Amino acid sequence: MLLKRILTLLLISVVVFGCRKDIDNDITITETIIFPKEDVIASMFAQIRNQDGDPVEDVFVSLGTESRTSDEDGMVYFKDVSMNAKGTVVKFEKEGFFDISKIFNPQADKTSYINVKLMPRMSLGSFSATDGGTVSTVAGAKIILPANGFVDDAGNVYNGEVTVYGTYLNPLAEDIFYTMPGDLRAVDAEGAFKQLATYGMIGAELEGASGEKLQIGEGYVATISLPIPQALENSAPASIPLWHFDENSGYWLEEGSAQLESGRYVGEVSHFSFWNCDYPYDLVYMEGSVIVLDGTPVSGALVTIQIVPSGFTGYGVTNSEGIFEGFIPANEELILTVYSPYCNIELNTLNIGPFSEDVILEPIATAVGQEGLFQLTASWVDCDGQPVTDGFAKVTVDGINNFLPISEQGTIFANLPYCGGETGTIIGYDVANEKESDLIEFNIEPFTDLGTVVICEELSEYIIFEAGGYQFTILDPAIYSIGDRMYLTGGGEGDGFAYSMDMTFPNSSPGTFPVDSLNIFISEGGVGTYYFGCGSFSECIDVNHSGVVPVGETVTGSFQGETNGGTVTVNGNFKAIME
Repeated sequence: MLLKRILTLLLISVVVFGCRKDIDNDITITETIIFPKEDVIASMFAQIRNQDGDPVEDVFVSLGTESRTSDEDGMVYFKDVSMNAKGTVVKFEKEGFFDISKIFNPQADKTSYINVKLMPRMSLGSFSATDGGTVSTVAGAKIILPANGFVDDAGNVYNGEVTVYGTYLNPLAEDIFYTMPGDLRAVDAEGAFKQLATYGMIGAELEGASGEKLQIGEGYVATISLPIPQALENSAPASIPLWHFDENSGYWLEEGSAQLESGRYVGEVSHFSFWNCDYPYDLVYMEGSVIVLDGTPVSGALVTIQIVPSGFTGYGVTNSEGIFEGFIPANEELILTVYSPYCNIELNTLNIGPFSEDVILEPIATAVGQEGLFQLTASWVDCDGQPVTDGFAKVTVDGINNFLPISEQGTIFANLPYCGGETGTIIGYDVANEKESDLIEFNIEPFTDLGTVVICEELSEYIIFEAGGYQFTILDPAIYSIGDRMYLTGGGEGDGFAYSMDMTFPNSSPGTFPVDSLNIFISEGGVGTYYFGCGSFSECIDVNHSGVVPVGETVTGSFQGETNGGTVTVNGNFKAIME
C-alpha cells in the first residue's frame, strides 16, 4: 500500500532512536542557541542512493570527528563511536551532488539506520553579476537574484559570471523523507524548539566563473518563489515563516516570512543554503517499538505518523532493538502505520492520541509470515568447526543490503522487512581469520533457517594493510579503471576501530609505479581519527600490481613506502575484482 499524503507533510522526529530526551519548548535564547547534548557510544548504518534508487559509492560521510567512505553498495557503518543522544548530525558529500546532512537521536549501545537519497547538483542558469537574473527549476520554483549584489568568501565584491545550482523539494514527493536535509526539527525566532510542517523547500548554491563560492552581499536580498502543490492550497496560510537549514546543528532556523501570492509562497532571503516554507507545531514526546508475536524486535521498519484532521505525515525507521521515538504534535488525533521500507507494504496500522503529555506506547505487533516480513536465522562456524565470534553477514533481498553482526555464539537472528521477493543471498565473513563463506542463495520462507554455514574460503577480495603501527583487513573492496588510472577503495570496522583506504595509481601493464594519491583514515571509537596519506603535495608510496584487466577479472598487488612527510610507514597487499 503506497503512502498517501493528502495535505501538508509534517516530518515527525520518529527518526530518532534513543531513550527520552526532554526539550523545553518554552526556552528563550536571545544570543546563542544552546542545543541539547548527551554523550553516548552507539552505532549507525547508512544506505546512500541516487534519485534512481541505485547505490552511490565513494560518498564521504562524516559524523563528529569520525569519517567513512561508502562502499559499492552505498553502505557506510559507524560502530561504537561517540554520538549525541539528543541529536547527532551526519553529513554526506560527493562531487556532482548537493551535500546533505541528517540528524538522528541514537540510543546507547544500539544501532540506528539512516536512508539517504542524494540530489544531483544541476545548474539552473548563469548570468552577469552586474545584471542579476532569474532562474527556475523544472518544477517551477524561482529564484530572483539582485544586480551588483554578490560577494566571494572573503567578502569581496564579485562582478563576473554567476552560475546558480539549485533543487526544489516537493513536500508531497514519496522520497521527501530521504532527500531533505535534517528531519525538520527547528528553532523559532524566540529560541523555542519546534517541529515543522513543510509546504516546500529549495536549495541553492552560487558559483563564480572560476568555481569560487559566492553569496549575496550585505544589504542585498534574493527572492524565492515556491509553487504550492494543489493538494495543499486549501490549508496554506496567507503568511508562513521562512526557515534556513543549519548543517552544523541539523536544525532549521526561523528567519523572515513568505506571503501567499497566486498559489505560490514568495519571500526574501539574505543568503543561500536550503530554505523552507513551514508551519511550526508544539510537541510532546512519544516512544514506541515494533515487534513480532514472539516478542523479538523488527529493525529497519518504516514508521509513519498522520494527523487525522489534516493528513500531515511523518516518518522514522526502527533501530536494532525495534525502537522508534521522537516528538509529535500535541493534542492531535494520529494514525500510526508500520511499513516495509522502499515498497511501503503495510505491516500494521492503529489510531493513537490525542496526547497532551509525553507517552510511551505499548509494543506494536506484526506477524512473521505476513506479506513484507520474514525471520532469518543461521549458525556460522570456521574451518575447524568452531563458532565464528568476530564476523558479519551480508544479506541481500530485493536489491537491499542488510549487514547483520554474527554474535559471540556464532549466530545471526533477524526479523527483516522486505518487498515480496522470492529469493535472497547471503555471504558470511570471518574477520578474525580473514575467511569468507560461499555466496548462498536461499528461498524466502516465513521462518528461514539456513542451518550451519561454514566460513572457510580464502577471501575473494581484500586489502590488508599496516599504517602507523595499525594493521587492518578490508573485505569486499572496489577497484575500477577510468582513463589511464586505476582506483582502489574500501573500508571496514572491528575491535572499536573503523578504517577506510583509497589509492590511485597508473592503469598499465604489470610493474611497479609511484602511487598518485593515498588516503587512509583510521577512527578509534571515542578517541579520534588518524590520517595517513600522500600524493598531491608530497612524494607517495610505490605499488606493484598485476596490470589492468577486463571487468570481472582480478587485480592483485602490493604497496609499500612512507607517508606524512616520511614519518609513517605504510605497506600492504590487495586482491580485487575489476568493476
